[in-house]
Amino acid sequence: MFHELAAIGPALSAIATTTLALFTFFTVRASRAMAREMLESRLAQFRPLLYPVLKNDSGKAAVNLRNVGPGPAMDIDIVLTGNFDQMFHIPFLAAGEKIDLPLPGLEFKEGGRVKLRISYKDIFTNQVCVRTWYNLTPVDNDYIIPYETKMDGGAVYVRGFFSRLKKNGTALGK
Repeated sequence: MFHELAAIGPALSAIATTTLALFTFFTVRASRAMAREMLESRLAQFRPLLYPVLKNDSGKAAVNLRNVGPGPAMDIDIVLTGNFDQMFHIPFLAAGEKIDLPLPGLEFKEGGRVKLRISYKDIFTNQVCVRTWYNLTPVDNDYIIPYETKMDGGAVYVRGFFSRLKKNGTALGK
């Protein structure tokens, strides 16, 4: 009987060691995921989020750009293409700050479309690019509602909305 237990002992030891190794593997994996989530949460406290709005103010077009994120946006490049091409550069936009950029050449015509591309960096020099498409038919005579928005470097593509933040950014003009 003692010899039978001696033969089973190494097998039980191997099973216990394998179980502990698997438990350790899954614990380390969960800890890494939690640490990554905490880092992303910490970085989100400093991440800017620029929100562009195309305005029609008595026939005069303008882009109202607001930083609705908690961090400053730096090195902002704005490119408007469609009926005409217009480019702007803003060196810095603080959290909560907004700016109106006049668009003297833009005409609001039925069926006209405009693409607005905004590229900027956060304080960690991560590049973010926001692309918004507009139909130039005013809905309420004040604001032009975008029909599609895509954000790289700061959000996953969702029709018309910003979504979960992701890591890698793209340069302006992608």
